[in-house]
Amino acid sequence: MTILLCTSACGTKKLVCTQKGSDIGKKTETTLEVSFDGKNASKIKEKIMITFEDEYKDAIDSYYKVLEENYKGTSLGEGISVKISKGDDNIHVNLNVDVKKQKDQETGNLIDTSATRSEIKKSLEENGYTCK
Repeated sequence: MTILLCTSACGTKKLVCTQKGSDIGKKTETTLEVSFDGKNASKIKEKIMITFEDEYKDAIDSYYKVLEENYKGTSLGEGISVKISKGDDNIHVNLNVDVKKQKDQETGNLIDTSATRSEIKKSLEENGYTCK
């Protein structure tokens, strides 16, 4: 007899999309993970990793401070958290949104949380993301 256990993730589906880019002295990789509870988005995780080339590593501190000041000066609202960290050659930004805790607040330009999974996937792919 086989017994299947269901964790808290039962009934949820995830959409994971990535986008890579580069600019002078740095490369950026963004991963968006959207969890769905039925038809609606329930949680959004955005992870951004900015990696600096050797000759631009001295810009990490300045870039980090700008990001930190931008997020500190912003009212993120209930259900939204941001963590910024830096390494020797990179900066990580992690943004988490619990859509269910949003009270008539917008999640920014991240995604349209009223859209279906296929609509969100199509929109992200149109904006250069690769989704699976």
